[in-house]
Amino acid sequence: MAEQQVVTELALGKVTVHGEVLTSTVTKSLGKVEGVRPARKPGGVMAIFGGGEESVQLEIQGDTVNVEVRVDVLLGHPVQEVSRAVQQAVREDLEKLGSARVGTVNVSIKRLLPPEESASAGEEDHSG
Repeated sequence: MAEQQVVTELALGKVTVHGEVLTSTVTKSLGKVEGVRPARKPGGVMAIFGGGEESVQLEIQGDTVNVEVRVDVLLGHPVQEVSRAVQQAVREDLEKLGSARVGTVNVSIKRLLPPEESASAGEEDHSG
């Protein structure tokens, strides 16, 4: 698979922004939204056999980036409001890079996390 990147031609030359930079920017955007966490990949057998999916997927067509983010929402936070906030944060942060136009920002809610699970979501799993 070819490396994903956005290339923009400017008067003095071209600017190339690699997919890892875009993915990192999207992930940081998620941290700005209250009540949301990037969806965790499953552990165990599912991870071994490739059953997990990344929380950020990019589709780059020319200089346009379409984004799909998979997130967990903490219980008590309105899903539609959180989804709109994620879309806005991702769009704003990617547009600040200046090299890519943002097409769609699709949000997929994978799980609702109870408060006690969300408190430990950042902790490492030592179960095995």
